Amino acid sequence: MGARRLPHVLPRPLLGVRDSYFDAALDEMRTLFGTVEDYALNGLKLTAEQLTALRERFTSRSGFISAT
Repeated sequence: MGARRLPHVLPRPLLGVRDSYFDAALDEMRTLFGTVEDYALNGLKLTAEQLTALRERFTSRSGFISAT
């Protein structure tokens, strides 16, 4: 069974991030929680260990290569 295709124009806005949207999200996190880290810990309910693992994965060169 083949994959269904979406109309050509539909995915484009969904695949990108506009700077203004990203800035608005960061502003809201800071307004509600003070810092992005506090948002992760208190808003998303991540543990300190989970936050550390995410930080290491997405700020290290090898984190972007490995899918584990």
